[in-house]
Amino acid sequence: MKKLFNESFKSISLVFVILVFSISGITAQSHKGDNSTLKKTYKRNKTIIENNSYEFRSLMVYDGSQREKNYSKVSIIKNKLSGSLIPITTSKSSLVSFEKDRIKNYKVQTNDENQSVELSFDAALGEISFQFNIKIMPNGKAFLKVYSLNEEIEYIGTIFRQ
Repeated sequence: MKKLFNESFKSISLVFVILVFSISGITAQSHKGDNSTLKKTYKRNKTIIENNSYEFRSLMVYDGSQREKNYSKVSIIKNKLSGSLIPITTSKSSLVSFEKDRIKNYKVQTNDENQSVELSFDAALGEISFQFNIKIMPNGKAFLKVYSLNEEIEYIGTIFRQ
C-alpha cells in the first residue's frame, strides 16, 4: 500500500511539474507576442509621424482636475494645422478651430529603446499662440497637451494616417 502511494505521489508530482512548465512556456510566449505587437505599433506610429501627414483623434479631455469624453480632431499635413479642439464642458475656454494654419518649430523625437514618439510645434490663431506636445506611447495611445494663455489641457486619443 505504501509503495502504491509513493508511486501515485511520484506520478502526480511529475504531472504537476510538467503542468507548471507548460504554463510558464505559454505565459512567456504570450508576453513575447505582446512585445512584438508593441514594436509593430511603435514602427507604424513612427512612420506616420515621419510622413508628416496624420490626424490626432481624441476620446477624452483632461484639464488637470476633471476628465470627460471628447471627440476633438486635428490634422497635421505638411506643416499645416487643421481641425477643432473642444474644451471641457465646464471650462471658460471656447472651441478653437484651425484651418490650414502654419506650424512653427516642428520637432520630432523618437526613442527606439522606450518605443515612444514625441513631437512638439507651435501655432497661432490671430493674436493667441498655442504650444502643442504629442506623446505617442508604445501601445498606440497618444497624449496631446495644448498650452495657451497660462492654460494647459490634455487630450487623450490616437494618431491616424491622413
